[in-house]
Amino acid sequence: MKKQILLFTTASVMLMTASCTKEEVKAPDFAEKETLTIQNFTKDVALRSYSDLNNAAVELHSSIVNLNIGNYEWNLQEAKSKWIKLHNQWELTESMHFGPVADNKLDSRIDAWPININDVDNLMAGGDPLTVSDIEKLPVFLKGFHSLEYILFGADGKKKAEDLTVREKEYMVSLSKDLANTCQAIYSAWSVGENAYSTKVFFAGDISKTFETKKQLMLVMTSGMNDLCKKVLNSSFGIPYNSIDSFQTESPFSNNSLSDIKNNMISLQNVYSGRYNGSQGYGLTDLVKDKNAGLDTKIKDRVTAVNNAVNLIAISLDKAIYNQRPELKTAMDAVDSLRSTIDMELKPFINNTIQD
Repeated sequence: MKKQILLFTTASVMLMTASCTKEEVKAPDFAEKETLTIQNFTKDVALRSYSDLNNAAVELHSSIVNLNIGNYEWNLQEAKSKWIKLHNQWELTESMHFGPVADNKLDSRIDAWPININDVDNLMAGGDPLTVSDIEKLPVFLKGFHSLEYILFGADGKKKAEDLTVREKEYMVSLSKDLANTCQAIYSAWSVGENAYSTKVFFAGDISKTFETKKQLMLVMTSGMNDLCKKVLNSSFGIPYNSIDSFQTESPFSNNSLSDIKNNMISLQNVYSGRYNGSQGYGLTDLVKDKNAGLDTKIKDRVTAVNNAVNLIAISLDKAIYNQRPELKTAMDAVDSLRSTIDMELKPFINNTIQD
């Protein structure tokens, strides 16, 4: 294990040095770019994304505790803001839900939707205990982001601090703690110990037993992008569009559903570019550009088309499903075109070009 840590540290130092002196040294060849792409994805995209998720979950729980103590309107507004921040960050990890999230089925555990508000209301009207351990045992549609969203924002999105009951606040304290525990577990699974998932990813094609080749990991990354497109197309857009039901949008109470989709697209771009919040380094885009510049341009154009189409939806998603259906269809078609390009062109490129 000491050897692995030393390798990880040495590789990271080499990577940072290379980044700082890129103009002073010879550009890496394709095989070196493959390695740098994997290293940048691990430390600059995945680890930083999940670290930010963990920190945002801690902030949300703290704000809920303060709301329980103070119960002032500003406490509630702060908690609402922290909920949005955390859920936005969760959507920024959506292209990377392979590994710990998928293996432990954590997506459905904390982000199940749409919820049945009658079930939540019945829980609030009852007398069952609401400790963290009790929350852990609840069905997925009575915990996670969206049950908390419903209590915080209210069915109409206009919940006030004075409307909160003692039981609702008790529920939110335990619920937000359970969320924080899950986000901590995800980050720890990626970052802590000799079996940290980041080590398995970072050393793909080297000493990793999970990813014995670089191609194997890059295909998983590509599948993550493809799965995200299918989720946006079939669920985020498709479910409310086809049902014509505003409560079928992902985040209806906070009016955050379009932001969810926009952050999903940023997540996809982060994985493809190898960059996150201003970081610099090599990514899949550089490998594609080297061997098939036209495909790289096509993928980026497809992403731009999705973003432009989503930006043309001038009202909230829960209203757009009634009043901007042509614009929604345009956005859905754009997502499907991006999905097709990833599945039918990027995936074969990885298969045919990445040589370990």
